[in-house]
Amino acid sequence: MRPAWISLCLAAACAGDHPLSQEAWVPVTASADPLADARPVDATCLGGWWIEPPFVEVDTGACAWFSVSQPLPGRGPRLRGGLAWDDLVPAAVGGSGEGIAAVFVGGVEVFRHTQPIPASPGFVAIDVTLPSGARRGDDVVLHLHNHGVNQWRWLPLTVGR
Repeated sequence: MRPAWISLCLAAACAGDHPLSQEAWVPVTASADPLADARPVDATCLGGWWIEPPFVEVDTGACAWFSVSQPLPGRGPRLRGGLAWDDLVPAAVGGSGEGIAAVFVGGVEVFRHTQPIPASPGFVAIDVTLPSGARRGDDVVLHLHNHGVNQWRWLPLTVGR
């Protein structure tokens, strides 16, 4: 049986919105990263993310700095989706940290979630207004980094009413 938050989020993609393809995400170069100023010089993401329909999964043990992009598929005032995580553990035993997830559209940050670590499994819905100048083809960037070896899942994003 799937958790209620999955059904709730997947239902949003059926409301006539324009879905972003989970298979269309491509890594963002360091120079094109909207968080380039905070990006560590040694940031790597070697095989630490993959498509596990309907999710884009990220393992921060192999992908310490996750930034991917694709073009905005259509117009609409809203961007919807979700982000889920398993138990989050800090890098050091007994320590703490945080996970930072963000979405950018056309270089403008439209969503940010800061999750304290350690944490139990959880979910946050994404339902935000797009920037007034957002156009079809603008880059949509998903970003994630955290302190520790953890599992995160981006649910599909849609653009629409």
